[in-house]
Amino acid sequence: MGVVFIDEDHVRINGNMVNVIEELGKNGACREADPDLFFPENTKDRTMFEAISKAKSICYQCPVVDLCLEYALRSDPYGVWGATTEADRKQIRIDRRLRRDADRQKAIRERKNIEQYGQARKPVERKASNLRTTAPEAFKKLNAERSEATNLMLS
Repeated sequence: MGVVFIDEDHVRINGNMVNVIEELGKNGACREADPDLFFPENTKDRTMFEAISKAKSICYQCPVVDLCLEYALRSDPYGVWGATTEADRKQIRIDRRLRRDADRQKAIRERKNIEQYGQARKPVERKASNLRTTAPEAFKKLNAERSEATNLMLS
């Protein structure tokens, strides 16, 4: 299912604009379940954890669980949505943010490598011809040697 969020309440599914709440209401496995399972009292006793566990088991069998989760991550409603609690969703947001930051840092490093490669082309091409390899492979080897030399100097 190709889902694209247009705003908090609307998505485009396979080209059709759909209201998220209506879609969840029509196709959600939770529509026939006890709402108290999905919106338990905010207590820390065993009954709350049992209700959450039952709600999640219903969600795992739901055909729109992914849509429900994405909606919940965007709007942060109370209760169990998309087989997650508010604490689960908070952790998912943190994990996604960390992954996005790591990807961004990797792209920056790769861009710097490209810039360095462009600046260091002649020594790399000389090294490549000496090693009988390609310039990019020689560049990687040259960087590895530089890193190793730096580590030796620092230790």
